[in-house]
Amino acid sequence: MFSQWVRNAENILAGDDRSETIISTIFSVLNYVEEYDWCEAGHAVSAVLYVMLKEQGIDCELCMGEVGAIINNKPVCFDHAWIQIDDFIYDVSIYNTISKESKFPITFKSFNIETMYPTSLYYGVDNRKLDDIAIKAIQPPFIEYMSNFPGHPRGLWGIVRRISRNMGLDINLKSDDQIKYKDTKWIYVKK
Repeated sequence: MFSQWVRNAENILAGDDRSETIISTIFSVLNYVEEYDWCEAGHAVSAVLYVMLKEQGIDCELCMGEVGAIINNKPVCFDHAWIQIDDFIYDVSIYNTISKESKFPITFKSFNIETMYPTSLYYGVDNRKLDDIAIKAIQPPFIEYMSNFPGHPRGLWGIVRRISRNMGLDINLKSDDQIKYKDTKWIYVKK
């Protein structure tokens, strides 16, 4: 379904020795979002992507803040989460964010994956304070957020495992393995 986006991603990351890992992980998470119609789950999607990339040796940051966009010819801002690698934005959850009617092409290395031009979304807009959903994501320790997410008996750790198995991997982080994420913090981006 996303074959043209994959080709665009390959062009964007041409020459980067991490490209195969980054691309396969991002599109595996995107396929999960599409298959399960995971809407309005930006914080969860980004947390899953963060863990999956870290487990494969990709250094990245887990970010959250306000994103500005134009929807139905009107400017809107909403709380959101994304990943940054080398200070570039990678945003899978933007695909299915606010509502089913508001799907955006993913942001890949700060590019709109569809047009291959810099994204027209504004990440880190200084518009308002975070809403209750965002606060519920950043207040508990990251391990607790991952473990207590509803929808899977093992929380987001179980979703990480499910997606990784679809990739031919088996990222199965049990309690002892999860401890390495005890110091993980969301980076609040505000420009």
